[in-house]
Amino acid sequence: MEPLWEPHGRRLSEAGVRRGSDNSVVLTEDTDSFIIGDHVWVGGTKPGQIAYIGETQFAPGDWAGIVLDEPIGKNDGSVAGCRYFQCEPKRGIFSRLTRLTRQPIHGVSPISPSESFRGSLNKSMSPSLSKPRPKYGSQR
Repeated sequence: MEPLWEPHGRRLSEAGVRRGSDNSVVLTEDTDSFIIGDHVWVGGTKPGQIAYIGETQFAPGDWAGIVLDEPIGKNDGSVAGCRYFQCEPKRGIFSRLTRLTRQPIHGVSPISPSESFRGSLNKSMSPSLSKPRPKYGSQR
């Protein structure tokens, strides 16, 4: 399996797009308390409801699939042909659980959708990954 890291030590975003280290800031440490249906803010600025929690094919680790209140997302709950949850186009976004908050954070500039998820796979991703495995269940 090829690494998801570039040899220069710069981290790739979840979809293979470079991003700065400011997006790795932990906003929430108690990620185990999030459940499907919770109302949250992505990056403290984008309100929505959790529709999926679990592993994905586009990046390692646990992810939250959020249905945003406004159509400012990047997907409809599917990524590269793999459906994780269902929502209207542009209302879905994926985020690390540590980037979710239960209340808005005032004074924080909104993150762009590309900082949460870009919507295409990195060519170095392993083809051996099969179906996503939800951690707490999903609405497929």
